[in-house]
Amino acid sequence: FSETSLVVRFYTKDFGKLHTIIKGAKRPKGKFRTPFQIASLNEIVFYHKNQGGLHLVSEAMLLDHFPLAKTHISQLGYFHYLIELTDKLNLSEEANQEFFQLLLFCLKSLSSGDEPGEKIARIFEVRALGLAGFLPNFEGCQACKGSLEEGGYFLFPLGNLICKKCADVKDGKAGLSFSQKISQGAIHTFRYINKAPMGRVLRIELEPDIQKELETILTNFIR
Repeated sequence: FSETSLVVRFYTKDFGKLHTIIKGAKRPKGKFRTPFQIASLNEIVFYHKNQGGLHLVSEAMLLDHFPLAKTHISQLGYFHYLIELTDKLNLSEEANQEFFQLLLFCLKSLSSGDEPGEKIARIFEVRALGLAGFLPNFEGCQACKGSLEEGGYFLFPLGNLICKKCADVKDGKAGLSFSQKISQGAIHTFRYINKAPMGRVLRIELEPDIQKELETILTNFIR
């Protein structure tokens, strides 16, 4: 590649994650006026490489660079986290339009500054895991298929939830080494965030203890 070329990874609505090259992007008087900032919203035209390699971007127009989120230190870390998690959960060139819309919705919410970044991050994690096919089943115990209405335990290696009765059996067999106790309130919150319309989810009020539970479980599970 020449010194004026730029290799950029885009997450697109119609084509999923794309690895591209933009020739002349660093040229001072080149045709590209878009700064290609991280997590900016762009409209691009590209030539698809059928046998691997980098797709060639021929045109690009900046639509939004979410300036408010990038000028608030409290939101900036979450802004980058959403991008990193999107990259982690999506394979190259596998379109997921719902995931794209979720990411765009959460980036705009962060940029507005109306909601705490921590809350938006938890919502994004739950919905993103669901759309990527990795969200555990919060509807019942994975061991006995019984109810989780009294809470239970989250088993990190498998991403399963078990009820307290099954947890007592596993504890006797040293089966809870990598687990986290989860309350009934946290289970209900997981269910609500995953199923309710996004406009309603964003209005949810997370109690500090519930938010801490969600953060601990999601951070350790995603890691």
